Amino acid sequence: MSADNLKILALGNSLTEGFGVAPQDAYPHILQQMLEAEGIVCRLINAGVSGDTCRGVLSRLDTIPSWSPHLVILEIGVNDVLMGRWPERIQADLGGIVQRLLGWNIPVALAGMQIPPLGDPEAEAAFAAIYPAVADAFRIPLIPEFTAPLWAAPGRVQYDGLHPNAEGYRAICAHILPAAIRIIRELPSASKNPRERD
Repeated sequence: MSADNLKILALGNSLTEGFGVAPQDAYPHILQQMLEAEGIVCRLINAGVSGDTCRGVLSRLDTIPSWSPHLVILEIGVNDVLMGRWPERIQADLGGIVQRLLGWNIPVALAGMQIPPLGDPEAEAAFAAIYPAVADAFRIPLIPEFTAPLWAAPGRVQYDGLHPNAEGYRAICAHILPAAIRIIRELPSASKNPRERD
């Protein structure tokens, strides 16, 4: 799909906003460049807020339709688990976000997240399982293992061991690009306002 009015909104936390890197090194900017190199002309809007949680996204969700996005890439939940929230509650809140966006006829792609290796494989697996479960429940596309490239090679995270550096963001975008292209090509016509879709 190629349309000069294709508008994609990247909704999430510091991983979307680009904590600690220049705006041009955050994933929305890099992904836009990579998509354009593939002939997909689009505008990626960075709606990431550092420190945000699922409930934080829910509290600001009413502002999203005013952007009239043709797609929302939802990346959220890591801060929830780091704050000790139970996976069941995170999954319920994620479902609430997706349900409201779909209710506005805004397509959603869910970024499958992983927490950094913390020496608790059971907790890591329980968190990672949330995302395919939500994607299956709402029949929306999943971008799998969104953050997996960060720990696949050294030198891709900042001093805190969590946030991507510029190299890490490039690795993430190269990893998710095929899924993003497939999702975009399956979208309804970008010439329609999301609120006007059947």
